[in-house]
Amino acid sequence: MINAPAMRRFVIALLLAASMIGIGFAALSVALHGKEQAEIDYRRANDERTAIASRLSRAQQDEPEIRRALAQYENLRKQGVIGPERRLEWAEALTRERAQRKLSQLEFEVAPQRMLSTATPELPLQASTMTLRAQLWHEGDLLRLLADLRGIRSATVLPRRCTLDRGTDAAADGAPVSAVCELDWITLGTPGPHTP
Repeated sequence: MINAPAMRRFVIALLLAASMIGIGFAALSVALHGKEQAEIDYRRANDERTAIASRLSRAQQDEPEIRRALAQYENLRKQGVIGPERRLEWAEALTRERAQRKLSQLEFEVAPQRMLSTATPELPLQASTMTLRAQLWHEGDLLRLLADLRGIRSATVLPRRCTLDRGTDAAADGAPVSAVCELDWITLGTPGPHTP
């Protein structure tokens, strides 16, 4: 038979062994849960890394095109197509045209700038309508004048309408054709942020 002190030690040892087994199972459970969480975190980080690598790859592929577009944008900005209008430059060009074409009369009025109906914040197209009045030697002068105006780099010149009148009486200076034209001088304002 087992004596009482030995039985007490046996029960204490048994309780300690049971508690150690319980602590071991608890530690194992915590470790397994930690492992599962670590695997989830690893997969999430790996997915993020893959997504970032994919975006980086697309950005690297798009880089040459973006550099070309930025260079073209900067070139257009320097020419004055993008940004504020250059009305003084336009007036000087018309004065040069008058002298070059030896036109006795070349007058113009520029209406206030307006946004075009097709404009968006990313593409703020603006137009100023110019009414142009000229006395011409013949109709071909008007065609050459319009072609030269299209060559002005700080705007896109879009003729809207022209009226030619070959009067029966020549003007005082002898120019037999009078022309009245409406032209839109189209520029691009500074684009706003892109909203996808």
